[in-house]
Amino acid sequence: MDPASQPGTGRSPGWDAASRASTSSVAPSPASASWDALTAWRLQETYAPVAAAVRTVLSCVDTSASQAVPRLRVLLIGGQPAILAQFLADGSPVERDPSAVEFLTQLSIDGRLLMPDGHVDCAVAIDWLPSLAPSVRGTAVAELCRVSRSGVVLMHLSDSDESRHAARAANDLHRLVRGGDHRSLGRALEMGLPDPGIVRGRLAERLPCIETCGVSSPEVWLSAESLAMSTSSADREPTEADASAAAAYPSAGFVADGGFRTLFVATARPPVRPLPPPTSLSGRYAFGLHQAVEAAAQRRALETLTAAVTHERATEREEFRAAIASLAVEIRELEGRTEALSRDVRERDQIIANQQAIVSAEAARAAAFQTAAADAERRAALHHGQWMESERLRRASDERVEGISAQVQQLEARLSAAQPLADAHVRFVQSRAGHALRLYSRLKQRILGR
Repeated sequence: MDPASQPGTGRSPGWDAASRASTSSVAPSPASASWDALTAWRLQETYAPVAAAVRTVLSCVDTSASQAVPRLRVLLIGGQPAILAQFLADGSPVERDPSAVEFLTQLSIDGRLLMPDGHVDCAVAIDWLPSLAPSVRGTAVAELCRVSRSGVVLMHLSDSDESRHAARAANDLHRLVRGGDHRSLGRALEMGLPDPGIVRGRLAERLPCIETCGVSSPEVWLSAESLAMSTSSADREPTEADASAAAAYPSAGFVADGGFRTLFVATARPPVRPLPPPTSLSGRYAFGLHQAVEAAAQRRALETLTAAVTHERATEREEFRAAIASLAVEIRELEGRTEALSRDVRERDQIIANQQAIVSAEAARAAAFQTAAADAERRAALHHGQWMESERLRRASDERVEGISAQVQQLEARLSAAQPLADAHVRFVQSRAGHALRLYSRLKQRILGR
């Protein structure tokens, strides 16, 4: 991704103190993280000309009111304040601490800026106009002039055949490698590039002092962009280390005979610090860039490979030592597990023996129970026979009782029949004749007894 196509870091369209993003221009200390040479070069190619233009605009600030205005305000659209602050840290446009610069960021798709007139000292827009519809570009330029007191800095793709050819080639390569249009180039080619005459005319309506120059030859830009698309780190966000390295790069200056981008610097009065003079770059410079970046990439790859191999070998040694040291521990653990398993086996053998004894006792009890059951069956059969015999005897007794009852009935009938005779006999015995008969019978027994 082209660093210049990065959107501003602002999160709200408002300009009040609660919503604006303010960043000091003090250069942060070089980060300990690794930096990418190609990313640093692309940052230098984009932000170094913008930083020079901002110094030119801020040189027009009236320093007599420095006590009333505590900090310089710079509106940045389409860039990153922290990176621009790195490039502004090496020099101050006014006689004050270069850290006294406050950056404001704002996003706008209709060209309108929610700020009062003259709210900032300098307004900067990087690759902003090509992303807007052609109908609102004039309004956007007028808005930048309205909110800025001292001047405006615009940088975007040049409306030239060389720039369009390079942009189309880079966009086609991006579509081939990444599978889609470039984030900024695709929209710029679709919308059409801004007419430099119209942009210059709208700037001249409010800011009479205008300078125009080219930035980065199309050959150099296309070389760096094609290299960036071939690396995996091309789309990552720039780090502080990249910004620090980019600020340390020697500036390539401005291009005299048509650049890939056009830089407009419009001020309210002639600047005290003009832009550096343009230089002439050829295709040999682009080839040198290819060689330098490729050599740096090869060196970093070799260093990475060496570090990886060294680290891997050291790791393997440590792992081998740890494995050797852990063998004794593993053996002791295995012995402990073996002893525990042996105890478990012995306990299980004891349990099995106990179960077998219990099974034998239960078998003996079952045999005794079967014998007792057989005896009980035999006794039951004997009792059944005895019961049958008692039943037979009972029936015989019943029959005899019935016979005796019949005899008793017969005797009772006979007794009933003899009762009158008995009664008559009793009456006879009790009578005088019976008494005489008894006397006769006793007398006869005495006589016979003699």
